[in-house]
Amino acid sequence: MQRKYKPISAEKLALRGFCCFNGCFYCPYEVLDVDMKCSVTLDNIVKLNENEIFVFGSNLAGRHGAGAARIANLKFGALMGIGIGLINRSYALPTKDENLKTLPLSKIEEYVLDLYQKIKERKDLHFLITKIGCGLAGYNIKDIAPMFKAFIKLENCSLPEEFIKYNTKKRKNDE
Repeated sequence: MQRKYKPISAEKLALRGFCCFNGCFYCPYEVLDVDMKCSVTLDNIVKLNENEIFVFGSNLAGRHGAGAARIANLKFGALMGIGIGLINRSYALPTKDENLKTLPLSKIEEYVLDLYQKIKERKDLHFLITKIGCGLAGYNIKDIAPMFKAFIKLENCSLPEEFIKYNTKKRKNDE
């Protein structure tokens, strides 16, 4: 069973004072059941808390010149020349190859599975996952979000709101 949620008013959020998912202060959702454990990644992340990791779409050449990769390089310690894995306060998940060509979804999914294992191993860290693959790589939410369905049950990660909505909405063939 997937967790369902709905937006709540700012007044109700202010009264409650914390997130319904894992205690953060910024989540605008009310939980309707208890399966979901991840929280929502904010757009435009500009700083990280002590244990947070910025997860971004990268290229295998490690050229972090645009989009979330540039932010990771400038603010969160992603290093030029390293296009995959955990480095400093960032995690590079490849969506493009070393020639900056978009990777096929099957290859991106392999890297997503590696991230899933890393998140399960590193319970001391909280991974803020951005809309990987949905910017410069050119994929849509419906292409990428299904790869992150299992992440919803992880407490130490945050997913983009669009990924959560895609993976928790009731579909006609699920009924």
